[in-house]
Amino acid sequence: MATQCFCAVCIDSADRGVIQNCGKFSGIAQPGCSLVLWPIATVTKVSMMTKQIDVQTNTKTKDNVTVSVTTAIMYHVGAEPTDIEAFFFRLHNPHQQITAYVDDCIRSQVPTMTLDEAFEAKEKLAVEVKAQVAESMKEFGVQIVKALLTDMQPDHSVMAAMNRSALGLLCAVRSRWNAFAACTHACRQGCVPSSLCTSSHLVGHRSCGQP
Repeated sequence: MATQCFCAVCIDSADRGVIQNCGKFSGIAQPGCSLVLWPIATVTKVSMMTKQIDVQTNTKTKDNVTVSVTTAIMYHVGAEPTDIEAFFFRLHNPHQQITAYVDDCIRSQVPTMTLDEAFEAKEKLAVEVKAQVAESMKEFGVQIVKALLTDMQPDHSVMAAMNRSALGLLCAVRSRWNAFAACTHACRQGCVPSSLCTSSHLVGHRSCGQP
């Protein structure tokens, strides 16, 4: 008479167990304790927890500016047995697969926008990425929870030019403000005729020569 040996398998609440009999899929073990016929049957755990990957994509905008876009993708395995089966048997590297779909979506959208338009459309891009990646990963039992564009950095030379431009504008505004403040002070002291200092920006004064 053949001897059969049953083995107890414990599955955590955050996992599911893929049961195989002689290598063939036979079912899903739910959280708790399950008995399997060892060594004919094996159980492999699949995590159901939500995971996050950060995808960095390099592409160019419509105005020929190289940008590096960082996208955060949060995903988990679907709760249906068919989802768990598809994830376990059909998907080898979920991170690599998701990265490829995110890259494809970003590189098809950003080149149609200027740099300013891309910055303004970050939320729209995130929605497009989630929709496209979710549709593509559905057949592998993966559900996309959220997609966020967490960073968008232009090329270093463009950033340096933008910083120089912003600094120049700040210096110009500060210089004009200092000149205006000096004129206001001179008007109040009566050193400059009020006709030269009258300004709509002097809050609280009808003209520099008036109290």
